[in-house]
Amino acid sequence: MSYATMDHAAWVESNIAAAKSMMTRKPRKDCRKGWGGAPDKLNPFQATCMQILGIVGDGIYNAPISWETIEWGGDQWLVVAWRRELATFDSAALSKLVFLAHECCIRVSISARTFRHVEIMFHRRERGDCTATRHPDMAGMVETMQRYIHDGSPVWRDRDAMLAERVAS
Repeated sequence: MSYATMDHAAWVESNIAAAKSMMTRKPRKDCRKGWGGAPDKLNPFQATCMQILGIVGDGIYNAPISWETIEWGGDQWLVVAWRRELATFDSAALSKLVFLAHECCIRVSISARTFRHVEIMFHRRERGDCTATRHPDMAGMVETMQRYIHDGSPVWRDRDAMLAERVAS
């Protein structure tokens, strides 16, 4: 079974229920953080974010998430503290995150959080032309980047020299 085919959102919902059943006090109504601030049922945006985190983290139960620090922003945003590197190859966590964010129409930003954590913020977006709320799919992003970093860019010249140097040695 692949992590891409697992229902990570269902796992999160069952763990929210379990965590809330073990709480000695009912959380405040304005609490938006951790298990206490989590909704009993994930909305489609939250479920999509959990599916993404599950795929990126090699299973939501393996994902290096600080569950008590999750900030639940309803159907518009979600903030997660992440305790592992995000890279473009090897486990390809960063590549998976970028690809899925574009395909799911979710803006993702990564910021420093603490010494050992980064913060991953998910914002719901739309397809369309409005600069403030739009988000291209992966094909649109590739097209935009190819126009911006065109064939004559020095980055391609230097990349070719770097690769040729590696082959020569």
